[in-house]
Amino acid sequence: YDTPTVNVTLRNLTCGGSGSIAIGSEMSGGIENVHGYDLRFPDDAKRPIQIKVGRTRGGYVRNITFHDVTVSGRVKQAAIHVDSVLYSNKASQNPSCPSNWTPPALSVVDDISIFRMNGTLAIMESNETFRFLAFDESPFTNVRLHDIYFATGNWHCENVQGSVQNGTVTPWPPCEGFEVIPPTQKQIMAVPPSAGVVAAAAIIAA
Repeated sequence: YDTPTVNVTLRNLTCGGSGSIAIGSEMSGGIENVHGYDLRFPDDAKRPIQIKVGRTRGGYVRNITFHDVTVSGRVKQAAIHVDSVLYSNKASQNPSCPSNWTPPALSVVDDISIFRMNGTLAIMESNETFRFLAFDESPFTNVRLHDIYFATGNWHCENVQGSVQNGTVTPWPPCEGFEVIPPTQKQIMAVPPSAGVVAAAAIIAA
C-alpha cells in the first residue's frame, strides 16, 4: 500500500484476454517508468493497451512507453484505451478502503508514448480505435503517438493534450487536444527506464 511500482520492462510477449496489457486500476502509490516493446496480440483482445485510473484511485501514471506492437486478432473495444471516467463509480472503489474515502487528488496521467503499432490486420468490433477520456480537473498530458495503423474506427477523447505526427496514424484525423506536427519534427518521447524488471505478466498496479 502507498508504494509505487517503478522501472518495469515488458518485452517479447504474446498477449490476449480482457485487459491484455493493463496499467491500473487498483492504485494508490503510482506507476512510473514502464517500457513495453515487441508485443503481439494475435487472438481476441478486449483492449490491447489499457491505462485505467479513476476518482476513487489516486496516485499517478507517468513515463509510459509502448512500441513495436502488432495487433492481428479481434479487438472488442478500443485498441488504445486510456480512461479515468469509466472507473469512477462507487463499484470501482478499492474494497480495502473505507466506503467514504476519497483520494486527496485525482490521478495524474502524464508522458505516454505509443509508436510503431501495426493493427492493419486487426478485426475491430467497436467503432472506437483510440479512447482517451479524462476529467477536466485532471487532463491527460503529453500523450505522443506516431506510426500507428488500424484500418477502421475513430477517436473518442475528452480532456487530453498531446501530439500526433501528421500522416503516420490511422484512422485520421485525431481528436481535439492533439497537436498535429510534421513527421519530420521529433517528438520528445517518454524516456524508458535504464534498469528495471522484466515482467512476464501484463497487469501492473500499485
